[in-house]
This record gives sequence, C-alpha cells and structure tokens, in this order.
Amino acid sequence: MRRQNDKNGGKAMRLAACFSQMGGLRGLLPLLTDAADFDIRWHGREPALAYIRARGHEAAPLNALRLAPEACDVLLTDTINLRRSDEGLLCREAWRAAAETGTPSVAFVDSWWGYLERFTLPGERLANAPLPDVIAVVDEIAHKDMLALGFPEQKLHMLGSPWLSSLVGDSRDGKPPLGGDPDEIVLTFVSQPLARVLNDRDSWGFTERDVIPALVRACTALPVEIKSRLRFVCLAHPEEDEAALAALLSETSPDFKTEVRKEPDPLGVVRSSHAVVGMFSILLVEAALCRRPVLSVQPGLKREDMLATNRCGATAVVREIAELPQTIERLLCDKGFQAELLRRQANFPVIAEAIERWRRMLQDLSSRCRREDR
Repeated sequence: MRRQNDKNGGKAMRLAACFSQMGGLRGLLPLLTDAADFDIRWHGREPALAYIRARGHEAAPLNALRLAPEACDVLLTDTINLRRSDEGLLCREAWRAAAETGTPSVAFVDSWWGYLERFTLPGERLANAPLPDVIAVVDEIAHKDMLALGFPEQKLHMLGSPWLSSLVGDSRDGKPPLGGDPDEIVLTFVSQPLARVLNDRDSWGFTERDVIPALVRACTALPVEIKSRLRFVCLAHPEEDEAALAALLSETSPDFKTEVRKEPDPLGVVRSSHAVVGMFSILLVEAALCRRPVLSVQPGLKREDMLATNRCGATAVVREIAELPQTIERLLCDKGFQAELLRRQANFPVIAEAIERWRRMLQDLSSRCRREDR
C-alpha cells in the first residue's frame, strides 16, 4: 500500500476503510477525501464499491478484505443490519480479525435506527457479540439510545457525521429546475426498498408500496392550479429497481407529471425540490439541513420512530393515510406551515465540528496503537 507524507512531514495514517452501504460512505467522505492525512485502502459492497471507484479511488470488494498485523494502523467500517444479507457479516468479521491482529477498529453508526441489528445476530446477546474498539455515533440522541440498549459506554464516542455537519446552513437552490420549467412545483419522494428488505409490512406497518400510492392519491386531490404545475419525482434508493418503482407509479394512474430518478448524488435533486417527502431515509435529515420543508409518512407505524428529526420536531410526520391529502396541500401551498417547518429545523442538533472530532479520535488511536513498519 502506498505511503504518503502528512502535513507535518510524517507518515500518513494507514486506514483500511470498508463500506457496506452508501449512507456510511457518504457520511464519512468529507473526512476521508483529504489524501494528505490518510493513506487509504478502500473496500466496498455494491453500490458503495462502484461509487468509490467512480471517484477515482482503487477499491476492492468487501469480501476481499484481509487484515495482516502490518496492513494498516486503523480499521474503519460502517455498520449495516446484519440480517440483510450474508455480506452484512463482513464488517463484523473484520472487527474480529482486527482484534486478533492488534489493529484498533472503529465502526460508524450513521443514523438512528437498528442499533442492535448492526451488531448482533438473532438470539445473540450484546455481551457475546464481537464489537469494535470504538463505536462512533452521530449525536446525543443515538448515544442515549445505545446506552439504554446496553452498549458499553467506554466504546461509544459521540463524534458526529462529517457529511451532516457540512450541510448545516446549506440553503442552495438546485439549478436548473429538474424539468427545465421555473414555474413547476417539484415534490420529491425519497424512496427506500422496504418491501424487499422487510418482505412484508408487519415489521414497521408500511412499505413504499403503501406510501407511494397514498402520496399519488393525495396529490390527485390537490387544487387544479397546483396540480397542473406539479412534478412528482420518485428518487430511487441506490439498491432499488427503477423499473419496479416506475411500474408502481403507473399503477396509480397519476394525472400530473411524474418521473423516477436514481442519482449518484441525490442531494442535487433535493436542492431542486420545493418540498421533500419520504419514510425514514437519512435523506430527509439532509433535506431539512438544506432548509427544505420535509414530511415523513409512516402510516400504521408499529415500532419506534427511526427518524431523529421527527422526534425533535424538525420534520413533520403523518401516521394516518386520511391526514395525507390535507398535509400535502399545506406542504406545497401554505407558506405559514412551510415557515414553521423551517423554524423548527433549528431543534435538530448537529455536531458542527465532526471532522475535528473524528481526526482527534483517529490520531489518538493511531498514536497509542501504531506499530512500526516490519
């Protein structure tokens, strides 16, 4: 692995950076793109692997990761629901291998849900699970949640999300308008493949197959003068099939403009939107930080609300389908409602100095545990 000099004239920190999903990768990119600080060996699971390569980095599949005692100074991974696929176990196995080779390991929990599912298998007690040396969380909400679940306090580090901290105060408009018409009203739905991941709606009470038709029906009820200007954009998740989403949209027979998009950088679509709707995607948090009115639709929710911005009032939430038509109209037409949503976004605390916290933690791990080249 190539070694570079850091800004102080020493050797750059050698990181094995492993990503099993896009959320964790995007969350840490502002930290990792300074090549002078880090000498990175990239690994990824699709579609994160393709995204890393598209940015000009050499990267290997996640299942090709091999840790030798001299391979790196720190192992850095994201976290994913271990039940989603066999590949979900690869980062967990990497933590175990790091412990065996004496390499400090850091795992990033990029959002506010599925904490136990990221570290334990069905029926496994947390005390028996292989955990990394450091579990980095995005804020105090996640920190408190994980403490309550029994995660060891000494492993939890409240470092923040470098990506979210970079968005604070970002109110840039996307240009040009998505459809090229400045008079259009763009409503973007941030989709997630819940039907495929969960198999049915019993886990949470809903999937995108419930929410998308309900949103189309709500938009159909809009006043004609609004609906004639409406463009409904369905923004596909990186692991979603665009054709399947398009088919679902067509089944509802919308009488307004619709389109399905899959973007490597979805924030451009968010910035070009007048309002953003979704279920509990992290993109809803990003949209709020970009000063867009945001609505979370969670009909028949059976478990805890996984969206931190809902919990602190920074985004609006609908849990009854019957409330959706009126709420969508207010979201698009009621300037007072829009202004109130924007005002409440200040309730969501973001760690502004996330990059600095991450650097200090990594440097501390490296200085305490770094081995001389053999």
